[in-house]
Amino acid sequence: MKGKFNQSKDFKTVTATIEVSPDASVAVAAQILSVHHIGCLVVSNNLGKMVGVLSERDIVRAVVAKNWNPAEVRVRDIMTSNVIGCRPGTSMEQAIGLMTKNHIRHLPVVEGGKAVGMISIRDVMVHQLASAQAEIARQRTVLHSLEQEHPGITALEQDDSGRIMI
Repeated sequence: MKGKFNQSKDFKTVTATIEVSPDASVAVAAQILSVHHIGCLVVSNNLGKMVGVLSERDIVRAVVAKNWNPAEVRVRDIMTSNVIGCRPGTSMEQAIGLMTKNHIRHLPVVEGGKAVGMISIRDVMVHQLASAQAEIARQRTVLHSLEQEHPGITALEQDDSGRIMI
């Protein structure tokens, strides 16, 4: 689907952002991720401006894999501060392109320095699946119309080895 990003149309499952302070412990951040069943938090300063993101992968790679105590590590110490984001007017293709090019699973939707939504790789998958299902339905309608106008046109014949004959 082409066009501009529209949360209610293009990404029906875009999550609202859940925020955490850069001063919070990683243990608190992990609890927030767990309670909300999400994979990424927006890190915001006291003015609500996004200063980074923190993902489950960040926690695993920077804390768990190093056997650090998550209660002693601050979010600001392991968050991604050079955040790749998009604006609400970003097209679906651009959002997917940004995620693919930058090898990221979460893309904050940012407006005025504040995160207003989060596109996850799951949101992209749901959208692409819905688009594929809509295309299949459209093609079935076309085939049905062709069959009505030209009976037998959609019947396939096979040779003795099972190959489709045209």
